[in-house]
Amino acid sequence: MEWLDNLSYWHWLVLGTLLLAADILGMPGLLIGLAMGAYLVAGLVFAEMLLNWQGMLITFALSGLILTLLFTRLFKRYNDKTDAPDLNNFSAQMIDTEFSVTEDYAAGKHRIKINDTVWECMLENSVQAGDKLKVSGYQGNVLQLVPSQY
Repeated sequence: MEWLDNLSYWHWLVLGTLLLAADILGMPGLLIGLAMGAYLVAGLVFAEMLLNWQGMLITFALSGLILTLLFTRLFKRYNDKTDAPDLNNFSAQMIDTEFSVTEDYAAGKHRIKINDTVWECMLENSVQAGDKLKVSGYQGNVLQLVPSQY
């Protein structure tokens, strides 16, 4: 525990930079509050307002917690405003897609190739090769198909 007595502002700057890099590389927004807390402690240590390691750790923990809560609340409001709400919902993106089937299918659940992807699909009626279908909706990852009028 002797090494804790030797903490300097450089240690906190490095910790803040590592946390910020980890946030950028894969923890979107979750570590930014901790990184800012480490930078705050670095500034206070540099200004000689924090001298012992206990005060540094308590300040880091409290500021990291408060800043994390603040940033997640701020980013949540920002992230909720989007012009592409279905960006990662591939089933929703398939609605109104029209295509021709290459095989005969009875009514029920099947795996059907649409464009270049195989999808779980639900058919209300049987279809024959060459029939034109349209994606009318989805439930989970199962697409609902209806006859199309191309």
